[in-house]
Amino acid sequence: MLAALTGLAVCAIQLVRAATAAVSALPVEVGATRAALVDRVQAARRDVLARSERLVAALRKDVMAGAGEIRQTADRLANPSEQIGRAHV
Repeated sequence: MLAALTGLAVCAIQLVRAATAAVSALPVEVGATRAALVDRVQAARRDVLARSERLVAALRKDVMAGAGEIRQTADRLANPSEQIGRAHV
């Protein structure tokens, strides 16, 4: 009976040591996980910003091309006599 109680006490001590080690390692693990998560979020932000800048540049190019076409059409409609003169030349 004494041997069984001694064995139980030894197991309890080992369990307490393992639990203490796990609890003391937890803040380090949380800190490392947080740092990794912050790095991933920053990388995602940079990626979204780069994609957005490319999309805006492409949109700006398309809008400027469309504005140029509208300007040309408006010029033609505003000056129909010039178009008639050019057609006969």
